[in-house]
Amino acid sequence: MEPVEKTAPLNGLLKVKLAKISHVLYPQPPAGRSDDELTRPPPPYAIIDFDKSQVCCHAFYPGPHEPAVWALDGNRLTNGSAHTFDVTRQAELHIWLYQPADDSRDTNSDSFLGKTSFRPALIEKGTKSKEEWLDLHGGKGSISIMTKFIATKPLTITTEYPRGFELQFSSKTSMSALAPVSIYLKLDTQMHYAGNVFQESKLDNMAVRPNATQFDSPFVIPLKFDIEVPTKDISSAPGRQHFFFCVSLYHYNLFSHLMRKGPLDLAEARFYAAQILCAIDYLHERDIVLGKLSTKRIWIDSTGYLFIGDFDLFFRDISGSRLPWPQSSWEEAWHLRETSDAAKDHIAPEILRSQSHPSQIHASVDWWSFGIILHEMLVATVTFDLTDYAPADTTLELQSSFNGISVGETAKDFIMKLLSPDPLQRLGANGAAEIKSHPFFNGIDWPKLMRKEYIPKLRPPLPKKQDQAWASSSSPTPELSEEFKAQFAGWSYNRPEKQGT
Repeated sequence: MEPVEKTAPLNGLLKVKLAKISHVLYPQPPAGRSDDELTRPPPPYAIIDFDKSQVCCHAFYPGPHEPAVWALDGNRLTNGSAHTFDVTRQAELHIWLYQPADDSRDTNSDSFLGKTSFRPALIEKGTKSKEEWLDLHGGKGSISIMTKFIATKPLTITTEYPRGFELQFSSKTSMSALAPVSIYLKLDTQMHYAGNVFQESKLDNMAVRPNATQFDSPFVIPLKFDIEVPTKDISSAPGRQHFFFCVSLYHYNLFSHLMRKGPLDLAEARFYAAQILCAIDYLHERDIVLGKLSTKRIWIDSTGYLFIGDFDLFFRDISGSRLPWPQSSWEEAWHLRETSDAAKDHIAPEILRSQSHPSQIHASVDWWSFGIILHEMLVATVTFDLTDYAPADTTLELQSSFNGISVGETAKDFIMKLLSPDPLQRLGANGAAEIKSHPFFNGIDWPKLMRKEYIPKLRPPLPKKQDQAWASSSSPTPELSEEFKAQFAGWSYNRPEKQGT
């Protein structure tokens, strides 16, 4: 039975403004370079994060010899200088400060200047906003920030609902096996969300997970909005219908990162693996088993941290299955072994061999997926299929997959224990603690990781406003059926132009 985490419901907007910078320790300019208006480096920028939504905020120089500032309107929280976030629950505000090396979007040469976090007061107190100075951790200096909470009414969707979202891009992505996922722009905050429509009667035995909006792990994306649509004609559309929205990224997933970069070094793979481990552990504590986690459902944000973004987590099977899949999807998984679908590489052999009913699946199926993902990060491809191997031959097959690749004996031992064909002997079968205690994770400060105080080695390029999310989605935008269009009555839709037109 998964615990139900309850917090007071909130509906509103949070306006955030960065105002000033004080005593920040900038990297030294190269020898022989003066810090004048012609040669001084580009001004710093900040990544502001509230409840997984992120914006990039660039400072500027107001004059030739003046320090960088964020805005010229002083202590006024104006629309032009503030960033607006949607509020659905209590959450911390995180700010990462960076010094760009040049004017390009490449971030890997940028210098980390520090990070700060605080929990804004989400209580409407008149019209005034308060300026606060926050010390930077991991660097030196402080920044001033102003916040203001504005309460709003809960979102509703009917045929008369005014324009509040704009459909930007419609395509099935790697984020769900249950329904197509589209990208929407929320007009008042200019935040992008991934969304889909879920009708309970069309998915056998599936229901909305009651605590999906309360997921509170640094490495798991929560459901942002669950809006139930009143069904006027129950005969033509039986069952409750929901619009689901969760945070959409401008960046790419771990699969795309590996395709671009190739094998990761041991330190980077360990850093990513530790975050994935924490995410799986968090879900298992809530009796949520993924069953088919892959690099396509693990996303990299602007700061270089990972999180699992999977719409299927927001559903549960009321027939008794431990997996967030409908029966039809489960049956498809049984037949994956007969195909060349790469998804089967990440699914535990006991699922592909149909050895257990979904209600009897052991949580260690996710540690198999975890082992495959780590192997993929270190080797860059999965070159083996253990489905048809007898247990005695599995060790030899795994050993040969590392031929010519230097990953170290500790990493090999770790992966081989995660990929045990016996789910009860698999590392993690007795809980995540035994995985954390493996020598592979020596040196990881778990509380520090949960606070996101490590400085990631690599970060995605800074997003452009017009960039679309889901780098793995390259299929053309399909035509929408009339039935699907009818579900968006009252919404505006801008069809994206095809490339080359």
